[in-house]
Parts: sequence; C-alpha cells; structure tokens
Amino acid sequence: MKILELYAEDFGKLHDRRFVPGEGLTLFEGPNESGKSTLLALIRFLFYGFSQRGADAREEREKRLSWRDRLAAGRMRFVSGGEEYLLVRRCAGGVRTSESVSLTRLPGGERVDTGEVSPGEYFTGLPVELFDGSVCVGQSDIDRVGKADVRVAVGSVLFSGEGDFSVEAAQKRLDKVRVTLQLNRGRGGKIAETEDKLADVRRRLAAARGQAEQLADKQAEERHYAGIVQTRTEAWRAVQAQLNAADLDRQLAAHAAWRAAREKAETAEGALTSFRAEMTEKHLPDAAFFSRVDGLLGEYDRADATLNEAGEKARQMHAAQQTPQNAETNRVAAWVAENGGPEQIAEKYTRLLAKRKAGLVWAIVFALLAAGAAAVAVLFAPPLWIGAGVFAAAGVGALLLALHCKKRAAELRRQTGAPDGARLDVYLTRLVAQDKMGQDRDEELLRVDLALSGARERQKELESEILSAFSAAGQQRPDDIQTAKALLARLRADATAAWEKADALRVTYERENAAETALAKNLPATDEATLRARRAELPPVTGSVEELTRQRDELQGVLTEAEKRRRAAENEATALAAVAADPEELARAEATLTRQLEKARADLAAVNMAMEALAAAGESLRSGVIPQVNDAASATFAALTENAYPGLLIGDGFAVSLDTPNGPQPIGRFSAGCRDAAYLSLRLALLKTLSDEKLPLLLDEALSRLDDERAAAFVNVLRRYAEDGGQVLLFTCHKRERQMLADTPGLVCLSLTE
Repeated sequence: MKILELYAEDFGKLHDRRFVPGEGLTLFEGPNESGKSTLLALIRFLFYGFSQRGADAREEREKRLSWRDRLAAGRMRFVSGGEEYLLVRRCAGGVRTSESVSLTRLPGGERVDTGEVSPGEYFTGLPVELFDGSVCVGQSDIDRVGKADVRVAVGSVLFSGEGDFSVEAAQKRLDKVRVTLQLNRGRGGKIAETEDKLADVRRRLAAARGQAEQLADKQAEERHYAGIVQTRTEAWRAVQAQLNAADLDRQLAAHAAWRAAREKAETAEGALTSFRAEMTEKHLPDAAFFSRVDGLLGEYDRADATLNEAGEKARQMHAAQQTPQNAETNRVAAWVAENGGPEQIAEKYTRLLAKRKAGLVWAIVFALLAAGAAAVAVLFAPPLWIGAGVFAAAGVGALLLALHCKKRAAELRRQTGAPDGARLDVYLTRLVAQDKMGQDRDEELLRVDLALSGARERQKELESEILSAFSAAGQQRPDDIQTAKALLARLRADATAAWEKADALRVTYERENAAETALAKNLPATDEATLRARRAELPPVTGSVEELTRQRDELQGVLTEAEKRRRAAENEATALAAVAADPEELARAEATLTRQLEKARADLAAVNMAMEALAAAGESLRSGVIPQVNDAASATFAALTENAYPGLLIGDGFAVSLDTPNGPQPIGRFSAGCRDAAYLSLRLALLKTLSDEKLPLLLDEALSRLDDERAAAFVNVLRRYAEDGGQVLLFTCHKRERQMLADTPGLVCLSLTE
C-alpha cells in the first residue's frame, strides 16, 4: 500500500495544500509549528475519522478543525492491492458535528462500500489502536505499542475473536459471563430472571386480551354513533346547503337592486350632463354673470342718484353764491382783512370817537378861556387880547380836530357798511363770521363739484364695464344701459328657467345616486360573479327559510346527542386503551424473551466450551506468534543498538523487557532513546506479523531522542524497508535526517513552509 497524493482542503492550520510523496522514502521538513503533526493527523483522520467519545477526542477534534471555517476536510489518493483509490472525508463543526466520507475506485469512480469498518481498517486490516501502535508513530507516542488496548487489538487481529495475550484475563471474563448467566444477586442469574419475565409477560398477555375484547365493544359502539353522526351530518349539510342557497339568492337580489339603482343614477346623471351641455351650447350666462351685472347696475343706479342729488345741490349753492348781499359781504370782509381785521378797525374807530370827543371838550374849554380872557382884556388889561386870541385859536384848532375825527370815523363806518346805531365791533365780528361761512360754503361747493365730476366718471366706467360684461359672457353688446337692462331681464328669465330645470335634474340625480349609495353600502363583500358561481354549485331551495331553519335545528339536536354518545364511547375506549397493554406487543415481548432465554442458555453452553478451548488458544499464542514477534523485534533492536543487549523479551501480557547480563529488566528502567529504539523495533515486528502487505510508515520526529549512531542505524532500517517495496513518510524539523539520507535513491524532500 502506498500514498500517491495528499490534499489538505482545511485542516488545522493547513489550507489548500497539496503534497505528492515518493514511492520510497519521503522527507517532510519544516520548523516547529509548520504543520508536520497536523499533516500526520490528516492521514489518520482520512483513514479513521475523529474519535466520537471522551474528552481527549473532543480536544483532538477542536484542535484539528480549521482556524477559519470550523471545517476539517481533505482527500488522499493511494494504491492498495494493485488498485488505485480516492478517499475524501469532511467534518463540519458547530452546534452539532457532522462527518461524511467517500471512497471511490479509480479511474472509473466506482463507489467502494467498507461496511461497518473504517477505510483504514478495511485496507490495512488494523483497527485504529493498532494503526496508532504500529504504522503511525507520533513524536511523544512511540511507546503506545506497549499499551493494553494495543495488546487486546493484536489478539483480536491474530485470533479474529475474543482473544487476548492474557489468557488469565480472558478466563476471568468468561467466568464472569458464566456467573452472570447462572447467578445474579442470589436470584438465579440472567436465565432465571428471563424465565420470571417470560411468566409475567404471559400473565399480562392473557389480561390484555380480555381488555382488548372490551375495547373492541366500545370501539364498535363508537363506530355505531359515528355512523349516525355521519348520516345526520349529510342531512344537515343538505339543509344547510339550501339555507346557504337562500342566503346567496338574497345577496344576488341585493346585487340586482343595486345594479338597477345604479342604472337609474347613471340615466339621471346623463340627463343632467346633457342638459348642462345644452345650456353651454346656448351660451346662457351663469349665476356669477348675473350677480356681477346686478352689482354693477346697482352701483350704476346709486351713482346716477348721487349725480342727480349732487347736481341739484351744486345748482342751489351756485345760485346762493351769486346774490348782491353775498358780494358786499365778501367785499367788506376782504377790506377788513386787508386793514388788520375787525378788532383793529373797531379800535381805530373807538380812538377817532375819543379824539373827537376830546377835541370838542378842548374847543369848549379854549372858547371859555378865550371869552374870559377877552372879558378881562376889555375890563382890565387890553394886552390880554393876545391871550384871548391864543385861546380862541386853540379852541378853533381843537374844534377842527374834533370835526376831522368825526369825518374819519364816518368814513370808516361807511367803508364797513355798518348800519346806524350798530356797534362797529359787533357788526364787524358778525360780518367776518358770515364771510367765514361763505368760505365754508365755497369749499363745500368745490367738494360737491369734485364729487359730481367723480360720479360722472364712475358712471361712465360702470356703463362701459356693464356693457363689456355682456360681451365677455358671449352675449351681444348692448348700446346703452336701458338696452342692457332689457337684455338682462330677458337673459335672467331664460337662465332662471334653465336653472330650475337643471336643479330638478340634479335633485333627481342626487336622489337616485343616494339610493344607489345606500344599496352599495349593504352589498355583500363577495362579488356577484363569485356568488353566482357558488349558487350554481348549490341545490334549488324547496321550502321557506323558516322551515329549513327548523329542520336544521332538529338535525343539529340529533347530531349533538349522537356526537355526545360517540365521544363518551371514545373516551371509554381511550381509557381502556390507556390502561390496556397491546396483546401484539406483549406477544412480541413473549417471543423476544423466549429467544433471549434460548440464547442465554446457548451462551452458557458456548462459554463453557470457550473456557475449555481458551487454554489451547493461549498455548498456541505462546508457542507460535509471540516468539515470532519477539525474534523480529530483537533483530531490529540489535541493529539499532549495535548488539548492546542480547535481545528484547515479550511476555504473555505483551510487556517489553530487555535481556541483560543481570537478567531481564523492564523497559521503563532504561533511557528514553533506548525505550524509543525498543518500541520502534516492536512496531516493525508487529507490521510483519499483522499484515501481508507492506504498509506506509508514518514517523513524526521518531528519531528526535535517538543519538546520531542509533538514528543512523534506524535510517538504514527505514532505507531497507523502502528498498523492500515499503513507503516511509518521515516528518522532521532537523537537518541531520536529510544528511543521513542524502545518498538514498529516489528520496523525495518536501518542505511544509513553501
């Protein structure tokens, strides 16, 4: 058997790595942590998979699942028995671990079934314990060949049965089996217990058959009432079908009524739409036109009334303004304003009157003085005539002053036009007030004139807007307002008649539409086509709804009672079934116990025969196989140690010891290098004994604890193994192996770091 190709898809730290070893010696080189042990574990995984039990098995699986995808997967192409095979195995980790394996024969791709054994055991003939104890050598597991499970596995392979290198242990196990069969806890052993169980099962079988008869009666009663339920259910369904048909007829009638209402609504809507189109073709104005024109005409009439009223008032005010009295008042008021106002003129007039009065007084005084001076001059002193003349001249001057003041006062009064006897200040104040009133009337007249002008302009604007409104509404433009009013009256009459008809049509449409909407709200949720399809599947209604309802209720009562009795029978049958044992199951248990009893009795006979034959088998093992293994291991060990010891000694328990000048010594008393040499020798001897085909040797740092001389000797052993047709895969992190194997023909060196 030879490995042709290894591919690590995902295994531990190895990902997408392919290796092609040679047919003889192949050296896998790489430093620590480069994947040497991982690659060796991949070969073991492909052959045997992961162990399923134990903490060590879980730890090994977790260690070998890929670091990226929690996956262990790879394939191996190898030759065995002259034929080529492809072995593929995948294991996916997660909440639940799943593992699959595929083995095909090349080149055709025919599937190979290995039965209950793994591909490794199928091709090498070695269970996984012997594979680890012979072919596969781990760095820290060289002494595994001396473990108990390997010894048992060797016995199984050599004797294809329950053999073991320890005959005494096998005899003890057989004796334990015999005691179990014949005597167990003082109650007679397994055979006696099986007999008791068989008697109990037969008693329970008789009771179960009686209960089965009662159960059959209740099941028959249940079937009877179930038949009544079925027939009454069919009758109930027939009546219910007619009730459903009646309900569907009612729903279809609702659809028909709604459809008729919808047609009426559509007809009314069509009539309304047609009449509105007719109104549009006649170009009848709408309500907005009449509202607008009415508003404009109202404003026009109000403007005309305002114009007439303002015109009359303006004429009256103009006539009042043109009277002579108003003209004189205006003139005097203007003169008064030019001369300082009524207060200053009145004060001037008062001063003139005061001066006139003072002049008259002084004239009288000077006249009296002149008269007195003249009298004195006549009587006493003529020179006093001069004084009398002065006084007389002063008196004349005062009189002239008084006359001048009187004249100016009269002229001033004449200028004001004040009537005689009237106080000048009062008269002038009243005159100024009258003038102010005249000015107010003038301002009001101006405002009236402006309002009159604005009213005329607004009236013209309104007239133009009114006449333009007719043109904008598609009507003939009137020539004047009177024509517009006549045309408006005619259009209003036509439009009113049209609106009344449109309102009547709208009311009809709204009434029909409301009726359709009300019926639509009460329509069934299912469309009419579906209702008709359902109605077609139902029978015709043969009676009134009230009669059909009465029949359905009567059938429902019968159904309820029959169902009640059926359930009672069913419950009783269920209760019986719950406590009653299955006769067939008990019969099968009786047959099983009978077979177990027969087998136990046969096993007891076989154990007795095996114990008799075991002594002969143990003697055969001692006299044949163990000496053969001992001789082969001793020869290899002598070559490795340069005959340092006479040889290896293998006992009945497959325990290894060394033959020394001081007698046999346990292998555990010697150095690690010596122990490794002994166990490596024992592995090669086992391979010669256990397998007719040369199996590949898988060695992981197997030489690490050997000195240079013993390592070189072991390399020669491996070279001879390869020359004899075997394959050796040697994994190392050192350089001396390559140096020792440098002259080996066909040596293949593979690096794990490239």
